[in-house]
Order: sequence, then structure tokens, then C-alpha cells
Amino acid sequence: MSGRLAAWTIELSQFNLEFNPRHSVKSQALSDFVAECTFSTDLGIIKEPSSSDKSWTLFTDGSSTASVGGSGIILTSPEGFKVQQAVILGFSVTNNEAEYEALIAGLKLASHLEVKVIEIFSDSQLVVKQLNGEFKTLNDRMVSYVKICSQLLSHFASWSLNCIDRSANHWADALSKLATSSVAPIAEPVYIRELIQPSTTITDVHVIEEVTDWRTPIMQFIQGGSTEADKNELKKLANKEKDYCIMEGRLYRRALTEPLLKCVGTEEAQVVMKEVHSGICGEHLAGKNMALKILRHGVYWPTIRKDCEEFAKHCHPCQLYGPMNHRASVSFTPSVSPCPFFMWGMDIVGPLPKALGQKQFIIVAVDYHTKWVEAKALARIRETEVIHFFMEFIVFRFGVSRIVVTDNGSQFTGKDFESTLSQLEVKHTKSSLAYPQANG
Repeated sequence: MSGRLAAWTIELSQFNLEFNPRHSVKSQALSDFVAECTFSTDLGIIKEPSSSDKSWTLFTDGSSTASVGGSGIILTSPEGFKVQQAVILGFSVTNNEAEYEALIAGLKLASHLEVKVIEIFSDSQLVVKQLNGEFKTLNDRMVSYVKICSQLLSHFASWSLNCIDRSANHWADALSKLATSSVAPIAEPVYIRELIQPSTTITDVHVIEEVTDWRTPIMQFIQGGSTEADKNELKKLANKEKDYCIMEGRLYRRALTEPLLKCVGTEEAQVVMKEVHSGICGEHLAGKNMALKILRHGVYWPTIRKDCEEFAKHCHPCQLYGPMNHRASVSFTPSVSPCPFFMWGMDIVGPLPKALGQKQFIIVAVDYHTKWVEAKALARIRETEVIHFFMEFIVFRFGVSRIVVTDNGSQFTGKDFESTLSQLEVKHTKSSLAYPQANG
């Protein structure tokens, strides 16, 4: 070992390496981490705006022919990344309606990308003036389009709608005409989808249902709106409150040495287990390992261990191709009796307090295989009583056994008892004198 260290010392000496104490590295790493973290403005630290807080630009245009219409959308991020989309309108549409369809499709795309600030450009003066309130809307279909656009615009923190010349909107115009042209004039990637009915006839019904699961009482208790009347349940919720917190309307579980774990409900838990177990990066883990992997990904629910075990048991590929476990569920225990009532152990208990008929002894026989017990109270423990018990309670009930194990008491070593066993061809085994418990 010393020779290897010397060789490495010679090899590394040419690089002028310096040794830094461990504590300085740790403190530097901690300071860098604190410097990189972003906190709320309550602490006096200004949070750097994210890409969603910066202004996005949206160019829209619509076109219509006698047979088909189209819409073109160009959404550009603050960093310059463009998303180009062409919408084929598979229904009869006017030019103004096609302009509205293009704007609605662009606003839905921006909302899907979680855009907060957006600047919209369109070459349709009618659309811009109506949405800005400068023109009155008299047509019923136009009223429906204005209402839909107003609802979509309300989802943004800030927006502006501007009218531009057709020459400044030629890219969106080219996208709107992709539906009727055989060759696309734009070489960049374009996403094309088809709309089979007008947006005014599509009813986006958002049914908000109050989902009640294991998280609901905890969140209500933390927020001070618990409706639980039982004192015991309130005490349990008070104990659970220490392990949970609410951030941005979501419940998280906290621990001393782990990051915050997002609490999920039953439906979300099924999606998580399916993705972790058999998703793209799934390893078909089972039981404890699957639950630990989910916890490492920052997800938690109370019955995670039990649910993971049940989910893995119902996985069809795991049943077909999983390794076969032939180990017994419990450890093997040796058995000297190959079948029931093959080998009996007999002994006498007493003297005990006298009972009815001056009985103060008990003769007991136990089967080595089934642990079945036969017992009889006796007033005297002579050899005659032992023979009578053996014939009546063992031979006549369970048949002739092959082995009988007793201690060296005079009742079991007498000539009459030995003669009886010999006639029945039963082997008599006596326990050790120093260890009488060997008779079982």
C-alpha cells in the first residue's frame, strides 16, 4: 500500500495540487447555495422574474375560401423560441370569424403554456376594435366570439391587443393558408391541427367538484375551518398538524431530514404508482422499494406502502416475467412424526389439589404431529390405570400408534405395560434421566 501511495505522489506532483480543508469547502458551498436561492420580497431580496412573467408575443391571422378556412398562430417566448401552429377550419366560416378562431386558438395555446404577460398582434381591425371596446358588436355570432375571447384574456395577468398592417403579419398569413396549399412555404416546424366546429358551439364546461379525501380534514384544521365535532378526532388532527404545511393551496408533509413531500389523493396516487412502476423509467419494483422510490421523488400519501404492494401484485408483466420465489414463507421445522397419530408422548401431572372422587393426578398424551391432547383425571396412578388410558383414549380412538415416548416412571416401565406395547408392536422410547422434558 505504501508503494502505491508513493507512486501516486510522484505522478500527481507535476500538477501542483493543493489541499483545502474540508470545512472551508462546506462553508463556501453553503454561501453559494444561499446566494443562489430566491426568497420572497418580505426578506428584502428581489426575486428574479421567470420566463412566464416576461412578455410573450402572439401573431394571429385567419383566411377563408368557399370550401375551407384556416388560421395561423405564431407564439414567441421572451428568449425568442417560436411555436407555429396552423389550424384547419373544417366548416363554413367568414373572414372575420376565421380571425376570431385564430385569436382563440392562440390564446388557448398561450394559456396552456402558462403565459402570464402577452402582447397580441392582429391585422383585423374589426377584432382589435371590438375587443378593445371601440366598436359595438351587433352580430350574435360576433357577440359569442367576443365573450369567449374576453374570458380567455382574463386568465392573463397583463395583455395588450394591437392592430398591424398585413405586410407585418405575413408569416401568420402564410400559416393560415397552409390548409389550402399543397406545399408549406415555411421550412420551420409547424404544428397543424383541425377544428371541425366553431368555437362558439364548443361549450367548455368546467365542473368544480369538492374532492374530499384524507387531506381535506387536515387542511381545514390548519386553516382554522375544521368542522369536526368529536374531541378525539380534533386531538388526532392537532397531532397530525405538526407534520404538515400548506403552500400555494397544496398540502405538503414535512420531516427533519427530508424535503417537503407533496400529498396526493387516491386518483393521483394511482397515476404516480403506474408511472414509477411501469412508466418510461419504471423498473417494476415492488413493495417497500417502490414506496421508497416514490418518496424520493417527493410524493406522499398515508397508505403508500400497502398500496404499492397491492399495485405490484396486480401487475400482469410482473406475474409473467418476474423471478419465481420458491422460499417458504416460514422457516422449516423438523418433525419426527411423519403423519398424524404416529408418535405419542405420555406423562403424569400431579399431585394436584384433590377434586371430586379424590382425583389429584392427570395423565396426559400428546400427538407429536398434530399436537392433539388427550387427558384424564385419576385418583391413583398405577400401571393398570396407565394401560387402561392408553387403550381407551389412544388405541380405540386413533388406532395403534408406532411409537410411544414416556419417562422412566414405574407406571411406564412395568412388565404389564411393556407386554401390552409388545403385543401391539408399538416401540417404547424412554426419555433421558437427566432431561425428562425430552418426552415432549
